[in-house]
Amino acid sequence: MKKIVSLSAFLLSLYNIADATNLELRGAYFYPQDHHIRNVYGNNGFGEYEIEGSGPVINDRWALWGNLSYYGKHGRSSCLKERTHLYNTALNFGLKYYVYDNDPVKIYFGLGAGMDFLRLHNHSHTIHSVNKWGLATLAKSGIECRLTRLIFLDFFVDYSYNWIPTKTSRHCISSWNLNTGGVKAGVGLGFHF
Repeated sequence: MKKIVSLSAFLLSLYNIADATNLELRGAYFYPQDHHIRNVYGNNGFGEYEIEGSGPVINDRWALWGNLSYYGKHGRSSCLKERTHLYNTALNFGLKYYVYDNDPVKIYFGLGAGMDFLRLHNHSHTIHSVNKWGLATLAKSGIECRLTRLIFLDFFVDYSYNWIPTKTSRHCISSWNLNTGGVKAGVGLGFHF
């Protein structure tokens, strides 16, 4: 009997977790913080695409979240003006707190950390291509507006700092700690399960 009660309680808790899960598809305008990235890939920023999941812990005001983000950009190297491609993927996990929770509007702030993968593909004989992992951090804020019982919009502004040590040149000193993070502002389409 104890096993049945324990199993029932466990399955019921899984149902409650699954019942409160959010999944978002997010798009953002991304402005890189690092001047090396801006010099090579442009000062105008570019698009970033994300998928994010979250669910409550402790109570409805605290939520765990996980975020996978990606951006890619083409440019010309600063010295030799050769073609180069930048691809960046970050995976972060963290905690967010809803400072205002009055349905249909919620306001939140959060922090997280994770890993960042950078791929620089250089079309050059003198500049190395780079494939490196680094550390990632993310501070997030936003306003969620519920449209229906199952669908919401998330207007957000996030700041990421992603540290990657790089060395890209064979013949001259071109080594620095690259920050592939920056400021991003956008909107997410969310689904509540």
